[in-house]
Amino acid sequence: MNEKWDNIFLYQHAGDDTNKQLENNITKNLLKVVQDTDSQLLRWLLSRGFPDEQWTDYKLSSVDSQVSLHTGSVQEKLEAGGEGYLLGISRYGEEVATETDPDQTADSTIDGYLELVGPDNRSRLIGIEVKTYSDQLRAGQMSKYRHWLGIPRNPESPRLGTVTWGAIYAALNDAVKAQNSANTPRPEMGKDPYLWKEFGQALLYDQLEVIVAENNEAPHKRMWMRPSPDSSDTNSSYEITITWEDSNNATKSRLGWMSTTEFEELLNQVPLSVRKAAFGDPSVSYPRFLDALYEVDEYSNIQNQTTKNIARTALTDGSERAFRMKWLTNDETGEVVSEVPHFRIVKYYKSGNYAQGSAPNLDPDAFESLFESIPMDIRRQALVGNPEPDVSVLWEMTVEDTTNLTDPRISD
Repeated sequence: MNEKWDNIFLYQHAGDDTNKQLENNITKNLLKVVQDTDSQLLRWLLSRGFPDEQWTDYKLSSVDSQVSLHTGSVQEKLEAGGEGYLLGISRYGEEVATETDPDQTADSTIDGYLELVGPDNRSRLIGIEVKTYSDQLRAGQMSKYRHWLGIPRNPESPRLGTVTWGAIYAALNDAVKAQNSANTPRPEMGKDPYLWKEFGQALLYDQLEVIVAENNEAPHKRMWMRPSPDSSDTNSSYEITITWEDSNNATKSRLGWMSTTEFEELLNQVPLSVRKAAFGDPSVSYPRFLDALYEVDEYSNIQNQTTKNIARTALTDGSERAFRMKWLTNDETGEVVSEVPHFRIVKYYKSGNYAQGSAPNLDPDAFESLFESIPMDIRRQALVGNPEPDVSVLWEMTVEDTTNLTDPRISD
């Protein structure tokens, strides 16, 4: 079975309400894992979200989804002395502890709901709002939930918290590793580590694939990163790939994922002087890249119009990737029709055959726009190096900066 779909928590998404389907499914999956596995995951989640509160003596008594916070049951427990808590979960963990006025809407339905009871029989009611892909927690919406949960209008309240999907993924991996070796077959795992591993893998595919660069005009080319799966036999913490959209806005690519270590091997085969010329200045320059690569004073004077690889490396799965300079030709005559060669990242199968249509064609404008979308300081460190490139900073830059590129899978 395909690795992605060989998972009990992943589902096909289709139709106009794809984003809502995903949000509902991932909430249900999280609640199911919290409910049916050892309490250490719940303790971690609450301690991470509300670090100033003590949870040791509280036991889970109720789990539910799509709960209306203004209903009698919730409000009666709050009036009886229960305390409300609000936890937001998203890719970036936006701060929800604001003084923003609540959205003016009667709907108080929140994605997830936990009730814990302490030794004094006092309840703690935790509302959980979930956002998927790059969708962000909204202050007005969170303030509405804060109101219904009786949380003071105080940005420093210890009863308001956020957690990122990346932190949850890391916690799940740590929990699995504490009980199993990296090579333990799934049938030999205990129930809890099996469910933790499956949910972690589901997060990897559905929540942790992040855009780190894209060109600003159609057809869009996008560079993605994600944490390396546990099954990765490279030493890299992250993987990278490039996709593009066809005329119907369908995302395409047969390039596949490669580790950032393998991508760095390709970059290192390009002379440092060439990388500096292309990526080292505030503006990315395709002409400077060509001049340095072909060692000419003016890129229009390039005499050798042969398509060639300028870097090539083998991956652990037996396939290969290459940086290729491609002159566009007339399909019938074979005559070169482009003024300059275009840059591509291509794939070779284990057989050595070239994977047709495996990667986007980066013409000069797309090349400049794609790489210039990366802030200059990050670009220099990731693509130029001093002297070695460090592509991992692309991930660190993206997950720490909530103003970065919006995931195209999110509707406006």
